[in-house]
Amino acid sequence: QQQQQTATDTSAVKVLDVGCGSGYLTACLGRWFHAKEGEPSILPFPGKVFGMDIHPELVQFTKENIETDDADLLKSHTITLQHGNGWL
Repeated sequence: QQQQQTATDTSAVKVLDVGCGSGYLTACLGRWFHAKEGEPSILPFPGKVFGMDIHPELVQFTKENIETDDADLLKSHTITLQHGNGWL
Protein backbone atom coordinates (compact mmCIF):
# COMPACT_ATOMS: atom_id res chain seq x y z
CA GLN A 1 0.00 0.00 0.00
CA GLN A 2 2.85 2.42 0.79
CA GLN A 3 4.39 1.74 -2.63
CA GLN A 4 1.08 2.59 -4.29
CA GLN A 5 0.82 5.85 -2.35
CA THR A 6 4.33 6.85 -3.39
CA ALA A 7 3.56 6.13 -7.05
CA THR A 8 0.47 8.36 -6.97
CA ASP A 9 2.05 11.20 -4.95
CA THR A 10 2.84 13.66 -7.73
CA SER A 11 3.44 16.74 -5.59
CA ALA A 12 7.23 16.48 -5.83
CA VAL A 13 7.98 15.32 -9.37
CA LYS A 14 11.59 16.07 -10.28
CA VAL A 15 13.45 15.24 -13.49
CA LEU A 16 17.23 15.28 -13.84
CA ASP A 17 18.62 15.84 -17.34
CA VAL A 18 22.26 14.78 -17.08
CA GLY A 19 24.17 16.12 -20.09
CA CYS A 20 21.73 18.90 -20.97
CA GLY A 21 23.78 19.80 -24.08
CA SER A 22 21.81 22.21 -26.27
CA GLY A 23 18.86 22.40 -23.87
CA TYR A 24 16.30 21.04 -26.32
CA LEU A 25 15.27 18.05 -24.21
CA THR A 26 15.49 20.12 -21.02
CA ALA A 27 13.00 22.63 -22.47
CA CYS A 28 10.70 19.84 -23.70
CA LEU A 29 10.67 18.29 -20.25
CA GLY A 30 9.98 21.70 -18.71
CA ARG A 31 6.95 22.14 -20.96
CA TRP A 32 5.46 18.97 -19.51
CA PHE A 33 5.06 20.84 -16.24
CA HIS A 34 4.65 24.44 -17.37
CA ALA A 35 2.66 25.14 -20.53
CA LYS A 36 3.04 28.30 -22.58
CA GLU A 37 0.46 30.95 -21.81
CA GLY A 38 -2.89 30.08 -23.38
CA GLU A 39 -1.97 26.44 -23.99
CA PRO A 40 -3.23 23.47 -21.96
CA SER A 41 -0.84 21.74 -19.58
CA ILE A 42 0.44 18.35 -20.69
CA LEU A 43 0.70 16.95 -17.15
CA PRO A 44 -1.92 17.73 -14.51
CA PHE A 45 0.63 18.19 -11.71
CA PRO A 46 3.62 20.45 -11.01
CA GLY A 47 7.22 19.48 -11.41
CA LYS A 48 10.79 20.70 -11.79
CA VAL A 49 13.54 19.91 -14.30
CA PHE A 50 17.20 20.10 -13.35
CA GLY A 51 19.58 20.35 -16.29
CA MET A 52 23.22 19.53 -15.61
CA ASP A 53 26.33 19.25 -17.74
CA ILE A 54 29.98 18.64 -16.96
CA HIS A 55 30.98 21.30 -19.52
CA PRO A 56 30.25 24.85 -18.32
CA GLU A 57 30.05 26.14 -21.89
CA LEU A 58 27.21 23.71 -22.61
CA VAL A 59 25.32 24.87 -19.52
CA GLN A 60 25.65 28.43 -20.86
CA PHE A 61 24.56 27.25 -24.34
CA THR A 62 21.51 25.56 -22.79
CA LYS A 63 20.64 28.75 -20.91
CA GLU A 64 20.93 30.92 -24.02
CA ASN A 65 18.82 28.52 -26.09
CA ILE A 66 16.08 28.27 -23.46
CA GLU A 67 16.04 32.06 -23.00
CA THR A 68 15.36 32.44 -26.73
CA ASP A 69 11.89 30.83 -26.79
CA ASP A 70 11.20 29.48 -23.31
CA ALA A 71 12.51 32.07 -20.87
CA ASP A 72 9.39 31.63 -18.75
CA LEU A 73 10.66 28.16 -17.78
CA LEU A 74 13.75 29.71 -16.22
CA LYS A 75 11.89 32.65 -14.65
CA SER A 76 9.31 30.33 -13.06
CA HIS A 77 12.09 28.03 -11.81
CA THR A 78 10.50 25.13 -13.65
CA ILE A 79 13.99 24.61 -15.07
CA THR A 80 17.19 25.02 -13.07
CA LEU A 81 20.59 24.66 -14.71
CA GLN A 82 23.85 23.74 -13.07
CA HIS A 83 27.42 22.90 -14.03
CA GLY A 84 28.52 19.61 -12.51
CA ASN A 85 29.08 15.92 -12.94
CA GLY A 86 25.68 14.23 -12.75
CA TRP A 87 27.23 10.77 -12.65
CA LEU A 88 28.88 11.18 -9.27
